[in-house]
Formats: sequence, C-alpha cells, structure tokens
Amino acid sequence: MTIALCLAPIRVLYRAARIDFLIIALEVLISPFRPVRFKHFILADIMTSIVNPLKDLGAVGCFYFKGLWLKSEVPTFDVCPGLQGYQYSVMFIPFWFRFAQSLRRYHDNRS
Repeated sequence: MTIALCLAPIRVLYRAARIDFLIIALEVLISPFRPVRFKHFILADIMTSIVNPLKDLGAVGCFYFKGLWLKSEVPTFDVCPGLQGYQYSVMFIPFWFRFAQSLRRYHDNRS
C-alpha cells in the first residue's frame, strides 16, 4: 500500500517526499554496494523496529482473506501455509539490511 501511494502520479500528499522515500528505500536495498548515509541508517533502523507489526500484519491478512473472521478462528500455519515463510522472511530481511550496512560502514571506516 505504501509503495502504491508513493508511486501514485497525483500531486498531493507531499509527492517530493514520497519519491525521496522510495529512493532511500531502494538505496537501503543496495546498501552493501554503496556508502551508507544517515538517512539509510535511520530507515533500516525503523524497518528493524517494525518487525513485530509486520508479522502481525501477515496474520491479519490470513485472518481476513481466508474467512476465519466468520468463524472467529485463530490463523494457524495449517490454514495459511505461506504464513510461516512470510513471518520468517519479515523477521530476517530487515536485520540482514542492517548487518550489510554495518559491514559497509566497517569497510569504509577501516582505513
């Protein structure tokens, strides 16, 4: 949803800031290959801070899209087989970016 909002061609909701956010997010993805600046560091730090809400977002999606809310059932890995993989990837990926940034900063400051 956030990426769709950032890519929307409308000139409302701080379009320049939305484009800058997308550029910074892409630069975080390639952080091991270029110098890490403060804004990259902060965005990756925010991503590591919202790991638990992102995991819960997957469970909420399963709860509503599988129709479990009609029966008041709790989403399990049996009902949503992709939920466990989603949660593991959401837990791993932000910390991988932070680790890659730390390696890059160590490489840049080593001399």
